[in-house]
Amino acid sequence: MLIHSASQLLTLTGGPQKGRTLGHLGVIPNGAILIQDDEIIDVGPSQTLLVAYPHEATIDASNCVVMPGFIDPHTHVL
Repeated sequence: MLIHSASQLLTLTGGPQKGRTLGHLGVIPNGAILIQDDEIIDVGPSQTLLVAYPHEATIDASNCVVMPGFIDPHTHVL
C-alpha cells in the first residue's frame, strides 16, 4: 500500500528519542510511505515513490498529515 501526496509526512529523525532530542521531527512535504506486510518499506517524496512502485495499491492523502508509527498508548482513568 502506497500512501501518497500527504501535505506533510512526519518522521522521527534518527530513531527513538529521549532527553534533548525529544520532539525533533522530520517533515517531508508532499510525502509518501510504502507499507508492505505491516512494515514500513520506504518513505520519501510522492513523485519518487509513485515512479518507483507503479503497481502498488494507493491511497491519496492530499490535505492530510501522515504520522506513521506515532502511537499514544497511555490513558487517563476518570
